[in-house]
Amino acid sequence: MRISRTGQLVQVRKHCLPIMVMFMLLCTLLSCTKRVEGIVLSERDDNVKWDAVYVDFFYARATSGENINNEYESFRDNAVKQGIPFGAVCLYDDFEGGSGYSRFQSFKNVVPKGSVDLIPALFVNYPALLQNKEHFFDGVREWIRLCKEYYGTYPLVFCDEKGLFSQLGMDSILIWSSSLLGKTPIESAKLVFYGSELIPGFSEEVSCVYLNGSIDDIMLLP
Repeated sequence: MRISRTGQLVQVRKHCLPIMVMFMLLCTLLSCTKRVEGIVLSERDDNVKWDAVYVDFFYARATSGENINNEYESFRDNAVKQGIPFGAVCLYDDFEGGSGYSRFQSFKNVVPKGSVDLIPALFVNYPALLQNKEHFFDGVREWIRLCKEYYGTYPLVFCDEKGLFSQLGMDSILIWSSSLLGKTPIESAKLVFYGSELIPGFSEEVSCVYLNGSIDDIMLLP
């Protein structure tokens, strides 16, 4: 009986071998396909084949300083049509004019409560040669404070500088991201913002986002 059972097992394994080989090949192909979790779009990304876009969520730049991104509403409308959770970004740098208050008012006018699915995002472009750093950080802190008051949540903060959060003194931001571009990701980040990649639906490379957590982490509460 022991020999008979062993023989049966060998026969089953030989019979299953082609299926197992096909399964392993399929797994290899899938592992070679890097799935983008989310993307961040700016006004430059205006040539999109939306039927081919396959992402879990995406953000689009709504404002830069006090200036409005003309493509923002088109991005939002297409996200709604495709059923993709959508969020808005404010670019905050030293090249665009305005205080933290005026920049947030512009953002709020473009992105009223209830118009997006995801919590707001603040892209802080921290200039290394900035002269008045404290003034810059005061503006960023004000934007974050106003965001919490209006939307009921702190924003995601995209940045290149690791030390930005310690300089802001904003330990209450529980969900944030860092644009480390190949460096070791900060473990506490819920969202890690990486460089550009070419993905289906886009004629040029776009900024890609990989979620360290669940989509629920960045969904706005109703």
